[in-house]
Amino acid sequence: MKFFNSIIDVCCKCIHYILCVLFFFSANNLAFATTTAISPKQESVKDPLKTQLSSHIGPESHVVSTISSNGEVAGGYSSIQEYQRQASIWSGPFWSYPTKLGTLKPDNTGMASILALSADGKIAGGYSTPLNKDSLHAVIWSGDNWKTATDIDINRSNRAIVSEVSALSADGKIAGGHSSANDKDWLTGAIWSGDHWQTYTDIGMDIEHAKYPIYSGVSVLSGDGKVAGGYMSRNRHASHAIIWSGDKWEKKTIVDGSSSDSLFDKTFNNSVSEVLALSFDGKVAGGFNINDKKNPQATVWVGENWANKVNLGALTSDPSGESKVLSLSPDGSIAGGYSSVNGNSAVSHAIIWFDKNWKNKTDLGTLKNDLSGSSEILSFSPDGKIAFGESDSDDKVKHPFLFRVPREALNTPSLPLKTVGSKRLIKDENVHTTKPFLVDAVNTRSAINQVATDAFTLIKSQEHTLTNLQQGCVANGGHLCWLIYTKPAAFMSKNVMPVVNVGYGVTEVFSLGGVVTQPLSRYFPDSYKMNGNNFGFGLYADWHAPKRLGQIYFRPAISFSQYEVDIKRLILPHTENGRGNSKINGFSSSLEWGGGHPIISPTVLFFWHTGLRYNHVARNAYKEDDTITLPVAYNPINYNNARGDLGADIRVSIVQHLIWVSGIKVEHILKENNLISNSSIDKTSRLSIHDISPKTSTTLKNGLVYTLSNNISVSIFESGISSIPGNKNWKFSCSLNGTF
Repeated sequence: MKFFNSIIDVCCKCIHYILCVLFFFSANNLAFATTTAISPKQESVKDPLKTQLSSHIGPESHVVSTISSNGEVAGGYSSIQEYQRQASIWSGPFWSYPTKLGTLKPDNTGMASILALSADGKIAGGYSTPLNKDSLHAVIWSGDNWKTATDIDINRSNRAIVSEVSALSADGKIAGGHSSANDKDWLTGAIWSGDHWQTYTDIGMDIEHAKYPIYSGVSVLSGDGKVAGGYMSRNRHASHAIIWSGDKWEKKTIVDGSSSDSLFDKTFNNSVSEVLALSFDGKVAGGFNINDKKNPQATVWVGENWANKVNLGALTSDPSGESKVLSLSPDGSIAGGYSSVNGNSAVSHAIIWFDKNWKNKTDLGTLKNDLSGSSEILSFSPDGKIAFGESDSDDKVKHPFLFRVPREALNTPSLPLKTVGSKRLIKDENVHTTKPFLVDAVNTRSAINQVATDAFTLIKSQEHTLTNLQQGCVANGGHLCWLIYTKPAAFMSKNVMPVVNVGYGVTEVFSLGGVVTQPLSRYFPDSYKMNGNNFGFGLYADWHAPKRLGQIYFRPAISFSQYEVDIKRLILPHTENGRGNSKINGFSSSLEWGGGHPIISPTVLFFWHTGLRYNHVARNAYKEDDTITLPVAYNPINYNNARGDLGADIRVSIVQHLIWVSGIKVEHILKENNLISNSSIDKTSRLSIHDISPKTSTTLKNGLVYTLSNNISVSIFESGISSIPGNKNWKFSCSLNGTF
């Protein structure tokens, strides 16, 4: 196969260079752009929109527990029954590829879930029912597509162990959570590190003469894994925010205002708090602490030994609201999470706290048009400029969203923010009532998918245009000929683009000709509109054998076409009006040869033809206008292919001056590169869409040729192109040919 590919490459290059020399065509203007390699998985534009992190398909429900800090991977579980959970990953463009990891059991029974992800999302941590036991074990999923599941507590003890991974360092090499693999069989904070996470460190509270078990667990790790945050508890009704630091996490700091000496005080044991988030360096901690009304309130701990506690409050002016910090930006300056609205704990909105002492907060609302339902922020991008979360939506399932952190929260000059008006549910001078600009990831993906699909349609149409520009006429020596030819592409059926070619007979058997044209305005796909600089030309040569040698011909040709386009992204609910402009250009070179002879009678002719063609079509890179909060950047599209075709025609003279023509042509792509559209939002949420089209197509044609005079003839044809079995694309073409 490699040998034949090499032969094809050499032939295509030779054809290309010979034709360019033949027509004195400068190659300097035909430099081909290189394709940038993009890592995400590819998606066919023919695939349905697979993901909303929850879906209507079947009785299965989906729960997302974590999103990687690069925003490209989400983890959680899928469940049909309450006690049957399978660990699941959603990855790729806008979390569009579901990967069900199941459980550690061969039949995937039992319970399993993803609770933590590394920064790049390539390593996942959580729990699963182990192979031969009915308990729950801490598990790490790693390797290609998370196929390697490592039960990191399998060798700890012969007893039934309960453990889980609930936090990972940025590189995924350190895991934190809780485990009962200790001398007292209590659930205590645990760290797994070293090769394959085999070094187990029990970091639980070890208080001498304690009358009651002291439970603890790690909820979050700093970027390097050297600082851990979580909780410690004497009973299920109370928990206390705690941070582990120092060598082997030996230093334990209870940050909710108490100390281990007062562990058994009644007041202390009625407290409820937990560290749920850490800055990358671990110097800022976030979570919650209950207030006097027994409501959880978002809290940040900062300063030396995290001694300064800052109550961030909720989306109410009284202490009745409930709120939690679920994530911190890498530098800890911005906190994200959720807050109840108007004291109703059943309805919560995603929220960010920022500015000095996090005193200002912004209610982000939800993806529902009436701002009802709930939403929450789960992570921030590495630069802290984008927050990722999920929200209820109008189609009754949760959608992932992206949120551009306002400039004022990033300590940069900000633009005036428009107010929402009556749709806001809260009033607080420290709450910024900004216009909602949560970006629905599912709908944005669908809109970008449409831009890519339309780009592929235009690129294939450009190939038709290049072929059209290579049409020509044949003239006798010393005479001129002309050809007016139309061949509309499938989506241009309402608008015909005529091309006028002119040729000259250099000798009785050799003609040269070409065309220079400015393509007319035509029907483009919805996302694209021509805006100028449209130009095309074609050149051809035609040699036909003297009649005594038979009707044999040899025909090389080249063509070039370009135009600039305005591109507008489809607007769907909670997506932005992304606009940009780019240029589409293409070059084609071809060789065609064939012949014919009478069969049955002189009025019935059989013709055969075959050919090779090389096409290069490209769309330049562009980025949408910065007037929107999350502009999409599109990589260049470069598509090259080499094609071969073989066909035959039957021509029957019906009456004088009228000929019926029927024929077939089979075309096959011999070699091509992938037709891919790559895009990204602020270097995150990368989207790679791959067009999958059949390599072989069959064209059937049927039509009439009528000779008006000795110098003028007209042709009308109907042709059907079939590239998918059972699906034909019918269209009409006509031409007017003359000599003088």
